[in-house]
Amino acid sequence: MLKKISLVVLMCLAAAAVNANLVAYYSFDNAASLVTDDSGNGSDLQNNQGNPAAATSGQVNGAAYFDGVDDLYDIKLSDTDPAIYPDGAFSVSTWVRPDTTASGVAVSRPAASNSGGFALITDGTPATWRVTVYPDYDQVNSGVQVAAEQWAHIVYTFAPDGAGVDGLYNGTASLYVDGTLANSGTAAYQQGGFRFGLGGRGNNSAFFGGAIDEFAIFGSALTADEVAGLADGTYTPITVPEPATMLLVGVGMLFGRTRRS
Repeated sequence: MLKKISLVVLMCLAAAAVNANLVAYYSFDNAASLVTDDSGNGSDLQNNQGNPAAATSGQVNGAAYFDGVDDLYDIKLSDTDPAIYPDGAFSVSTWVRPDTTASGVAVSRPAASNSGGFALITDGTPATWRVTVYPDYDQVNSGVQVAAEQWAHIVYTFAPDGAGVDGLYNGTASLYVDGTLANSGTAAYQQGGFRFGLGGRGNNSAFFGGAIDEFAIFGSALTADEVAGLADGTYTPITVPEPATMLLVGVGMLFGRTRRS
């Protein structure tokens, strides 16, 4: 009985620890309120211009559709309080379904890139998925071509090498496509960006045409297993476990085995 009670307590503690690193999450499941931050952290989007609409269907329930002409969501931030841009390690996970293979569009990009932040863009001929980390415009090219009218799961992570200096971190940026690491490289990242743009660049340019679903930002560098779990549906952004969660579960399992021996 003690074993069972202890294991239940550990599992409850683990559940409580899940996702403390989730900074913002837009599921786009509620067609009446696409702008809601489902992480509970209050970083609701606002309609910058155009009229992003509920997609006919998403990869996971609902999605948001952007017309590629003038649809843009954003969050206007000051450089001194960029809540949606984590300080140090971060990850961004999303499903995207572009209407075309256009190059030079931004699924998400800040308005003032020289002050920091990060972006998911298409670029090159043929267009490939790329991530850019600011302020130095360090870019990681996945080498994976953009496919029109097909869902792709994109995750990019940044893992600092150590402590930042005046808010600037050097580290490794990695880009995953459909659960598989496509490429990685060294990058410098600074918290900032002033205006967070979704569906284009935050200064009303580089508009994305297509659907975006399950857009989430984490204040940690996701592991390869966590990325794979998001891609294959094992996890949602809400249920991605933290290392502490897995440690508690492991302790519970070890305790159970010890009690049986």
